[in-house]
Amino acid sequence: LGAFDKLVTAHGRLYGLRDGALVRLDGDLDGSATIPVTIRFAPQQFGTYLAKRLDGHVYLNTREHNGITLTLVQDEITSWAYQTATDTSPAMGTHQVKVGRGITFHSLGLKIQNRNGGQLDIGGIELPVLPLLRKPR
Repeated sequence: LGAFDKLVTAHGRLYGLRDGALVRLDGDLDGSATIPVTIRFAPQQFGTYLAKRLDGHVYLNTREHNGITLTLVQDEITSWAYQTATDTSPAMGTHQVKVGRGITFHSLGLKIQNRNGGQLDIGGIELPVLPLLRKPR
């Protein structure tokens, strides 16, 4: 299908916008088709320009079948990729992703990918961000 600029749901149907053209995305899939998905979230500063770090975990509320690759993008320069365990439960669930504690950033972007083109639903993301405060003199 190629890359789309935006995905939109209208009247119960899914549409993709690519190069100014609106494409209706539908079809009959019997579960045998796999579709690799990459979702890129814009970098966030979390309300302050000061340096920050994560508390060591990111929490994803998802439903997936083959696991997820979560990539943290530090200041749009360096990135680290982490994998979740595979979860074949049909229900939404919270998955804890252990990330490096030494990652400091001013802005943080995220990229989420399904592994092997498996099913992926995202209900929410929690990023426990801690500001790095200067030590008093």
